[in-house]
Amino acid sequence: MRSRYAAYVKRDVDHLVRTTLPESRSPGLAASIKLWMEQVEWTRLHVLAATEDRVEFVAEYVAEGMPARLHERSIFSKLDGEWFYVGEE
Repeated sequence: MRSRYAAYVKRDVDHLVRTTLPESRSPGLAASIKLWMEQVEWTRLHVLAATEDRVEFVAEYVAEGMPARLHERSIFSKLDGEWFYVGEE
């Protein structure tokens, strides 16, 4: 989770696509991530709860000069020793 947040901050589209479960990758995933990155500046991550395969967090960002928050419960899956983002609850 933290590596994916850092990738958003650093605008590392390749890392975000690579760490998304292959079955969850849409054909336009990289383009949609890039578009989202161009519209926001991430400022802070708060992990509220975590279990083995779920992370609830609030990520703060600025969009069009206005502060905003993203509250999500993400699902992850471990394959061959590596964690992948599956989606949100």
